[in-house]
Amino acid sequence: LEVGPIEPGFLARWIESRLATRGVTAAAVTGGAVSTGAGVGARCVELAGPSTLDVMLLARPLWERSVAAGKATRDGVDHAFGAVVSMLDEDLRREWERCSTAQQQALRAIAGATSGLTTADTIAEFGLGASGTVPSSVNALVDREVGRKEPAVAPGYVFDRPFLRGWVIAHPLPDSGRQMPITTLPPARAG
Repeated sequence: LEVGPIEPGFLARWIESRLATRGVTAAAVTGGAVSTGAGVGARCVELAGPSTLDVMLLARPLWERSVAAGKATRDGVDHAFGAVVSMLDEDLRREWERCSTAQQQALRAIAGATSGLTTADTIAEFGLGASGTVPSSVNALVDREVGRKEPAVAPGYVFDRPFLRGWVIAHPLPDSGRQMPITTLPPARAG
């Protein structure tokens, strides 16, 4: 059964409606918009989207935790995200180990950079080497479907799997001196 993309607002409302069938209260999505600060369904979509499968993978531990507690919160979504990252640890570690050193550095930069990958600041901060190395490393990651181009975010690229992003933030990124919550999303590109 192939499931294509589901409109984010609809998917967010659907997650919350499923929680409601078990008496779980969750903040509602207003006006169908998915944005930071919206309800728990929107937070699931925000953290794990655009892949419907990834959103559902995140919604499962949220469901289990929320049904037991009788309520669903944004913190609960963030906790569920961490639970999925932990559950997938072995697979995510293997994906990391399949990458060359230059690709690993590029993944650290995609996870933590606040400007483009080829900017002097990012190259220096993440030890990306010569500027010509960056495009070849990133292109290899895109070819392997580990990352994808996303012009709307500051680094210009995002992880194809949100749980790999969380894993990189939790494990290898601190080696470069950066600490941040694993639910940190890429910053929007300025201007």
